[in-house]
Amino acid sequence: MPQHVLAGLVGRSVHSIRAIEQGKFGIGDRLAVQLSLLTGVSPDWLRDDSPGPPFDMGGNEMTLTGVRDHFLAMGFGSGGPMGLDPSFLGIRLESSLQKAETLRNYPSIAGRVRKFLDELDQEIKAARGSEKKEPDQEIKSVGSKKKRP
Repeated sequence: MPQHVLAGLVGRSVHSIRAIEQGKFGIGDRLAVQLSLLTGVSPDWLRDDSPGPPFDMGGNEMTLTGVRDHFLAMGFGSGGPMGLDPSFLGIRLESSLQKAETLRNYPSIAGRVRKFLDELDQEIKAARGSEKKEPDQEIKSVGSKKKRP
């Protein structure tokens, strides 16, 4: 993945990503978790300075193929994000809001995000409600009607 794409996904500058890759800058807990979600590599391995192959969350050695498979499962391909994986969407949203925090119109941006999420919740609730109504059709009993004691 190009450094500028990774930098955008985790809300860091290209310079910071380059410095991390060159070992000039350490990785904090938050960034390690973000990178772990993107790559499948354990945050502990990402923070560790010792050389060696990367490990996943289960302690298994990661191969380049394993990282690529994880990346594809997250909804990425050669053309960039292809889907709306919840983990990717969360990272992207957090990154965008962090970038906007220093802007004068941040309250407006945050309000638009909040409104979007509220509308999305309402749409999901409405969709769930309509799905529940369809199968629930009234079933009439056929047969003798005996009184129960």
